[in-house]
Amino acid sequence: MRKISIGVAALMAMTVAGQAADTVSGEALRGMVSGKTVHVSTADGTVPISFRVDGTMSGRAQGLASYAMAASDRGRWWISGNRLCQQWAQWFHNETHCFEMRRDGAKLFWTGGGRSGTAMIAN
Repeated sequence: MRKISIGVAALMAMTVAGQAADTVSGEALRGMVSGKTVHVSTADGTVPISFRVDGTMSGRAQGLASYAMAASDRGRWWISGNRLCQQWAQWFHNETHCFEMRRDGAKLFWTGGGRSGTAMIAN
C-alpha cells in the first residue's frame, strides 16, 4: 500500500509541475525555436532538431535510425495558431504533425497527435 501511495504522490507532483508550465503563444514559439537547436527527449535518447530561420529543419536520430526509418532527415516547420508544425521528408511517413508547447524555465513540454514529451532548447 505504501508503494502505491508514493507512486500516486509522485504522479500528482509531476502533474502539478506540468500544469505550472506556461503555454507558449505562436509568435513567442516562433522566436523561441527559430535559429535554435531543440533537443527532444525520447525513451531511447535525445534527438537534436535544428530549426532554421527560413522555415527548414534538420534532425539526427543516430540511435533511433531503425525506428525513425533514417538516421537523419530534413523537412520544414511553421507556426499554426499556437502550435509548432513539422513535416519531415522521411520521418513520420512525411505526414504533418503539430504540437502545443508549454514552458517551465528551460524545459519544454510538448503535446500533439496523441504524443507528448519534453525538450530543451540549446543556447
